[in-house]
Amino acid sequence: MIKIQAFLDNGEMKIHAVGHANYAEHGKDIVCAGVSTIMQTALLGIQAIAQQYPEHVSLKIQNEEGEGTK
Repeated sequence: MIKIQAFLDNGEMKIHAVGHANYAEHGKDIVCAGVSTIMQTALLGIQAIAQQYPEHVSLKIQNEEGEGTK
C-alpha cells in the first residue's frame, strides 16, 4: 500500500509518500510508477510557481536522508 500524507507542520505544508502498491515486483510496478510520476509532476509545478512568485511561495525539497535544497 502506498501512503501519502499532506499536512501542516508549524505553518508549513509537508507531503510524505511511502510504501509499495504490490501490483508487481519492485521496479516493474506500474501503479508505483504512476504515483511517482504524479508526485514528481506536482513538485515540478510547485517549483515553477515558487520560482515565478518567490515573494509568495517558497519551496524546500528534502530527500529520504533529510538533506534539503531550496
